[in-house]
Amino acid sequence: MTVPLKITPRAISYLIKLTASVWISLSPALRATTTDDPSSHVIWLKTPATHFYESTPIGNGRLGGMIFGGVDDEKIVVNESGMWSGSPQDSDRKDAAKYLPQIKQLLIEGKNDEASKLVNAHFTCLGPGSKGEEYGTYQLLGFLHLISKSELKSSAVTNYHRELDLNTAISKVTYTKDGINFCRTTFASAPDQAIVIKITANKARAISLDIVLDRQERYRVSNPDTSSLLMVGQLADGKEGNNGVSYATYIKVFNDEGTLTSESNALHISHASSVTLILTAATNIKTFAGRHTDNPANAALADLHSAESQSYEMLLARHIKDYQSYYNRVVLELGKTDQPISTQSTPDRLYLLSKGGTDQSLETLYFNFGRYLLISSSRPGGLPANLQGIWADALKCPWRGDWHLNVNVQMNYWPAEICNLSDFT
Repeated sequence: MTVPLKITPRAISYLIKLTASVWISLSPALRATTTDDPSSHVIWLKTPATHFYESTPIGNGRLGGMIFGGVDDEKIVVNESGMWSGSPQDSDRKDAAKYLPQIKQLLIEGKNDEASKLVNAHFTCLGPGSKGEEYGTYQLLGFLHLISKSELKSSAVTNYHRELDLNTAISKVTYTKDGINFCRTTFASAPDQAIVIKITANKARAISLDIVLDRQERYRVSNPDTSSLLMVGQLADGKEGNNGVSYATYIKVFNDEGTLTSESNALHISHASSVTLILTAATNIKTFAGRHTDNPANAALADLHSAESQSYEMLLARHIKDYQSYYNRVVLELGKTDQPISTQSTPDRLYLLSKGGTDQSLETLYFNFGRYLLISSSRPGGLPANLQGIWADALKCPWRGDWHLNVNVQMNYWPAEICNLSDFT
């Protein structure tokens, strides 16, 4: 029996917070040891995700993805940190500060009801604030589907394995079908500002699939050429208009052998030996941080041209080097698990622990996962991690996926200093 491994809307904050609480509780002697034990940095599962909260997160601080790990229809939720609906608004009460001394005095005197009335009258924002559509919400960029050809869908699947290596920030899905071993490797590169996917098989010309890019609303997909998809759109501005944030995302496909065609705003691959996809995206959001551009399509295309000029091996090496420059700043060892990680998936380990078992490295895995989420959803110069990091699958996130200053933002960044990530704040 297993228990599901889920990332709920507020679990991003709580997992990152956990890195701080685990770290603070340690004795100094345990704070600088090293380990190659995969049980402390590899999360793996025996099945594909059935819900968003069970999928595998990747991110480079601006671009993110949630990988479901499906066999016949792989769905990857794609995110970009600038995907905000709504419009800029000035909700400041210019005279609010002058009421602060009176509010404080009422609280000191124990007159809480009177203080609350004064706060509500003079110390809240003008207008509807977060209750209005103009305030907007964080939302997904789109869905990337990798759909197997129909003739391959009836075969049984064995040896399924979905993993996230926290040491390299690489997600892998492997399985066997018709006696053929397939592997999908995915990572979000910060130095090359791209999500990269490599699909391989141990038999030549065994890969046939369709590639589709879509979202729930406000999008157009086209084929700039026979190997590319372009999705563009503009989000609602909250004023019953269409002057919200504009976005664009490119997908470029490179196939080894086989054929690649495009039609009906999709790409079709037949009998390839390996396939590499590069995805880039941009928005024209103008805010206090992050990338600023007036033409998202041009910015995404420039990223694509830069990334495609390098080999897959170079993209992978640059990604690992960049990520580990942050991740390797802290190493924690609490002991090894009693169970071999090759046979015990992460949900299995959680279940055994809940039944009274011991697993010395599971707390280390949680600690490392929290650091991983912070590194993946917040990078120097970019927007800070919101309530869901950068990961969302909806047009309207819980609590709008915004930045709550009532402890949630602080929780995201509690471990930054103690995990040697002060440049992330």
